[in-house]
Amino acid sequence: MRYIKTIFIFLFFTVSSCKFGGDVCLIPMEIVMVSGGDSHTFILGRDGTVWATGSNSSGQLGTGDSNNRNVFTKVASGVKMIAAGANHSLILKEDGTVWATGWNSSGQLGTGDNIDKNLFTKVASGVKMIAAGGAHSLVLKEDGIVLVTGWNDWGQLGNGSTGGSINVFTKIDNKTFSCE
Repeated sequence: MRYIKTIFIFLFFTVSSCKFGGDVCLIPMEIVMVSGGDSHTFILGRDGTVWATGSNSSGQLGTGDSNNRNVFTKVASGVKMIAAGANHSLILKEDGTVWATGWNSSGQLGTGDNIDKNLFTKVASGVKMIAAGGAHSLVLKEDGIVLVTGWNDWGQLGNGSTGGSINVFTKIDNKTFSCE
């Protein structure tokens, strides 16, 4: 019995220290949100940590490289919302800032260019909600303003046009939401 107790104590402290000190989570945590792109997955823990796995060919995991992952890897902390697009990802931090990473050929990251990013880049502030489509992104600001960026071939940005793309977050006219 003493031998079993020693193993349990050893395993408990080994696994516990791994959760807090490493990049791989071995202890079950409470998951509060999940989001999946074409071939990558994000989970958000109650503690505000973000974990990602899957394809990283465009940097959509935000790890700083383009290496695919087949286990969940910690990629951010202090986060309250996640959104995975086809090959890009957004996180909303607790301070209201939005950070984006991944494929950016249509400007879906909102960085003002069309260059892929493999690390999360700050793209907006004062935000309370985020969403990611296939190649477009949306944010809802604290003041109720909706901003959009990315691919718009079918009018998915809701800006009254179709075709082309926008590579910087752009305000949607509130008249669009009129129910007249």
